[in-house]
Amino acid sequence: MDLARANAWWDVTPQVLYERIGPDNTFGFGVSIPLRIFDRNQGEIARTQGEVSRAAALQQVAAVQALADVDVEDRREADGVSRSANADTRVAADHRSLDRALHRLGAVVRRRRAGRDRGRQQQ
Repeated sequence: MDLARANAWWDVTPQVLYERIGPDNTFGFGVSIPLRIFDRNQGEIARTQGEVSRAAALQQVAAVQALADVDVEDRREADGVSRSANADTRVAADHRSLDRALHRLGAVVRRRRAGRDRGRQQQ
């Protein structure tokens, strides 16, 4: 989220020049400021906010699912019914899919940060 907001600001780049052609020495200084008049990175900020909300919702769903599984298990134990292998398999599959989704989200964030860092290094 902070990255998307930071990318909305201009990247001011200082420049220094030194040239020696024969007996002449030339020094130069400058500043490069991109003119982003209408680009405030609003689309990226909105997309990032959506991803953050989605990750929070997935975390909440996982917590609710875990509590529901505990409640079901408590009821079964109270009734004297043992857990079935199918329920365990289903819960494990749900947790694996949630782990994969969170892993993909983390990978997307890392790729975007790496791309931003490469872009800054090339400038």
